[in-house]
Amino acid sequence: MRVLSKINPELQEILDWWKDWIFSVDVEENAYTSRQGPYDCDYGTSVEYLKELQKAPHVGFPECSKGVSLGTEPKRYPKEWDETIKECDKKLIGFLGAKYGAVKMYYPKDGFLGWHNNANAPGYNIIMSYTENGGGYFEYEHPISKEIVRLQDPGGWTIKVGYFGGHDEPDQVFWHAAKTDEPRLTLAYVIPDAWMWEEMIADIEEY
Repeated sequence: MRVLSKINPELQEILDWWKDWIFSVDVEENAYTSRQGPYDCDYGTSVEYLKELQKAPHVGFPECSKGVSLGTEPKRYPKEWDETIKECDKKLIGFLGAKYGAVKMYYPKDGFLGWHNNANAPGYNIIMSYTENGGGYFEYEHPISKEIVRLQDPGGWTIKVGYFGGHDEPDQVFWHAAKTDEPRLTLAYVIPDAWMWEEMIADIEEY
């Protein structure tokens, strides 16, 4: 997993447009914050929970979380938001050359995404997250060393890129989780090919 050092101004403009819209519609007041699974943010992002998951077959989807998923079924937000959500996908898929959008999430304070590995949907990923004050983090288990690595949000937008391996790639299966102490936004997209992914990274950083 690599953190990009720069953000292309064109991409920055799209991300800020999305951020400004999200905070203008008051997600916590107007949408249902889904609590999936029996665990809270502390246990769902703990190493203990990770080890528990790894004892049995894991499909790839997160089994516990707290947040608002935008653009997915069932929709727990006003239907008039769909136009802006679709526009976000159009803008970012166009800029990134992405195959599809994997996640558009709003996490409230104490929101989280429990440990999972997306091995059911392998691919070259880009993950863009925002916290105002750096109160959130992304954590992963290194596929080879098994070291637990925490990437603390710096405040503002941060972009990470990495490959999430499939079930048939045991040395590239990428276990990860996220947690926040303040409202946090995450947008994630999958790029179809390695060369396109590398070109996308260059376009973001080399402007």
